[in-house]
Amino acid sequence: MAPSGVAPFWMSPYGPVLDVAWQVGGSDAHGGFTADGYSRPPVSFGIAFGVRLAAEGDQVSHYYEDHDLSRFGEMGRNAPELWDKFNDWYQATFKEGSLTGREKALIALGVAHALQCPYCIDAWSQECLEKGSNLDQMTEAVHVAAAIRGGAALVHGVQMRKRNDELSM
Repeated sequence: MAPSGVAPFWMSPYGPVLDVAWQVGGSDAHGGFTADGYSRPPVSFGIAFGVRLAAEGDQVSHYYEDHDLSRFGEMGRNAPELWDKFNDWYQATFKEGSLTGREKALIALGVAHALQCPYCIDAWSQECLEKGSNLDQMTEAVHVAAAIRGGAALVHGVQMRKRNDELSM
C-alpha cells in the first residue's frame, strides 16, 4: 500500500496511479497483478509497464490543485525580464484581430485539451463561456483538437512502416 498523503504519479480513468514499474524484454503471455499490487500486462518483446492504482483507504493528494493556478505569477520571480516578455506576447496574442476573442478562446480550449493541462482547461472553459460560446461549440472545439492529436499519432505510423520496410528487405 502507498503511504498516506502520497501524490499520484498520474490520474488514470480507473483512479490515481501511485507509481509505475517497467519490464524490459522477456516473455510473459499472461499479465495479471504482481504481489506488490502492480498490474502486469502481457509482454512478448520490448518494454512494458505496470501501474499500481490507489486502493480503497489510501489517502491520495492531487497533483493538480485548483488553487495552484493563482501561483502562476510566481514563475516570474527569478526571471522577471522573461516573464514580462511572455506576458506582453501572451496579451498581444489574445487581442482581437483577424480572429475574434471568442474564436481564440475556442482554439485555446481545444489546445488545452490536446496538451491535457487541467489549469488551461479550467481557465479556457471559463473564458469561452464569458465570450459567449456554448457547450456544443466548446465540445466541438475539443473534438477538433482530439482529431488532430489522433491524426498526428497515426501519421507517425509511417515511421513504423518505413522501419519495417528497411528491416524486412
